[in-house]
Amino acid sequence: MRIFTFSIITFLAFFTAINVNAQTIVNDGFESWTDINHPLMWCGSKTNFNPATNIVQYSTSVHGGTYAVQLINTLTSGQRFTTQGVSVTAGTTYTISFWVRGHGGIATRIWDGAYEGSVTYSNINSSTWTQMSKQVSAVNSVSNAEFIFYVNNSNVDLGHIQLDDVTINGPNGASPLISITSPSYNEVIYTPDVNINFVVSNFVVGASDGHIKPTVDGVVGVIASDLNPISITGLAAGQHTIILELVDNTNASLNPIAVDTVKITTNLTPPVAKSIYEIQYTTAVPAISPYVDVLVTTSGIVTGKCGTGFFMQDSAKAWNGIFVL
Repeated sequence: MRIFTFSIITFLAFFTAINVNAQTIVNDGFESWTDINHPLMWCGSKTNFNPATNIVQYSTSVHGGTYAVQLINTLTSGQRFTTQGVSVTAGTTYTISFWVRGHGGIATRIWDGAYEGSVTYSNINSSTWTQMSKQVSAVNSVSNAEFIFYVNNSNVDLGHIQLDDVTINGPNGASPLISITSPSYNEVIYTPDVNINFVVSNFVVGASDGHIKPTVDGVVGVIASDLNPISITGLAAGQHTIILELVDNTNASLNPIAVDTVKITTNLTPPVAKSIYEIQYTTAVPAISPYVDVLVTTSGIVTGKCGTGFFMQDSAKAWNGIFVL
């Protein structure tokens, strides 16, 4: 894999110099490492992972090449994994495309003298590699900006978060981008039919630039030529992978690829509405709810917050309060 660099003298076999007018700033498959915890040209000054224990050279079923990087952070608060410093231009939008799998949250951001934008996590819970694209915008023109991956809530069951084949494009114009806005990643849908809502940037859908190619569980659907929600019908119960890709007027992929993915689960048995009392009351020993492992809906007034959960009740009587994670 090729990687961004300041010099091509010492590392000629592994690096490609970047022309200031070129669009690709970073093109890295984590093939070059200074040691097993430090991928070359990463771990910038804003990285707050502990490389000795939480950044790992990964070689099991990688997406491309020989290595990927494994990022470990089981905490709810995110930790940062960043590029080394690169030049960015104020007012420019950069597209970060990457392949990810594992179990945990991942988000992107940019530091250009300040942390720009907000941190919005995508929850990953899959052993299958998924390509994602995110955009970040520079507010300041600096020569030492760092592009950031945040990771939180990683879980050992699927090897925490594994990241591979990262490209960052700019600054001579933003790349086309498509982002699915709903349903959300890993959302449960209680109907066989769903509308996929999305937004498109830097690309005119229709006769001008191209179209949208939807794929459901590996099957290509009807090519879309407008920005209306894409309707998917007749889904069976279970997990489904939905991909929207921008394609040119011959239906070929763009370069770089512009794609977004969402995984949903259809549950054709809707949740049962129960009061908090019905959920909580039991005479069993030990006290176990009669609806343990059953999906239900309920309502009440939030009376307190604790950590990532909250207390809710619908009466001051016994069995009428519940803690929700």
